[in-house]
Amino acid sequence: MDCSARTDCSARMDCSFRMCLRIVLTALIVLLSTACGGRNLYKKAKLKAPPFERGYAYNTRDGILDAGVEPVDYGGATVNQEVIYLASESRGIEALYRHGFQRKWVFPVKNGVSGELLLEKEVLYFGANDGNVYALDAQLGKLIWSYAAKTPILAKPTVSNHRLYVEAIS
Repeated sequence: MDCSARTDCSARMDCSFRMCLRIVLTALIVLLSTACGGRNLYKKAKLKAPPFERGYAYNTRDGILDAGVEPVDYGGATVNQEVIYLASESRGIEALYRHGFQRKWVFPVKNGVSGELLLEKEVLYFGANDGNVYALDAQLGKLIWSYAAKTPILAKPTVSNHRLYVEAIS
């Protein structure tokens, strides 16, 4: 019932009290929902493993680089439990052991690889700057197959329903 339709004083006071209570509760909910924004919520959290592990910088080119003179080396990376797979424009694809960072294998690609890698069931899929799409055995670094798209492939491949999809520049 609308509060303005009430005529007796106690009913109007009851209605005003309800409106004030509704406003106070709404303000309290808004304050409580935004109150944790500045606090460190993970300060007391006990995680089994740290959310990030220590990173490494890996130089894909030999020698000292001169900023502004040397070209930038683009490429994606993907990781599994044991190996880091790196794509680079200068070396192609490299597989490095996660612990110790030693090289496992190298797959050279003419003009390198600028796009991201897809690791699916021990097969590494990627498109390259030479206009080919490749599938490598992720353990050995051996070529399983390649397809000549005849245009650089910069996007990450996708697998769906046992089919590989790539986006190419036309």
